[in-house]
Amino acid sequence: MKLTGVGGLAAGNRYPLVSYAGTLSGSFANLQLQMPYGWRGTLANVGKQIVLTNVAVITTTQTNIFWSMGSTNLTLSWPSDHTGWRLLMLTNNFTKGISFNINDWGAVTNSSQINQIVLPVNPSPAAEFYRLVYP
Repeated sequence: MKLTGVGGLAAGNRYPLVSYAGTLSGSFANLQLQMPYGWRGTLANVGKQIVLTNVAVITTTQTNIFWSMGSTNLTLSWPSDHTGWRLLMLTNNFTKGISFNINDWGAVTNSSQINQIVLPVNPSPAAEFYRLVYP
C-alpha cells in the first residue's frame, strides 16, 4: 500500500489501512513495517480499523557522539532520536604525506539501526576517527 496525499506522511498522524467487521484476533508483533528512511511507525487496532501511526521522525540536527573507554572496549553512543544516522569510521596511520579523503570513511555495519555500539580497542592503527552522518 502506498500512502499519498497533500503533504505526505505527518508525524503523529494515523492512516487507516484496513477496515473489518467482526472480531480481530492476533497481534502485529511479528510484522515488520517498511517505512521511508527517517520515519518510524506502528500498527494498531483502533475501532474496526487497522491503522498505521507515525511515532517519530529522526532528528536531522547535528549532535555529539558520547564515548567511554574500558580496558578492552570503546563505547560510542548518541541520542536515541538520532537512531537512523550512520556512524562512519576512518583509520589512519599518519604516514607522512597522506591526507584524508572523504571516500576513505566507511560506514559501521548496521549503525543506522542503533544509537550505541561497543567496539573492541585495536592498538594497531595510530588513530581511528568516528562521525555521524544523515542519511
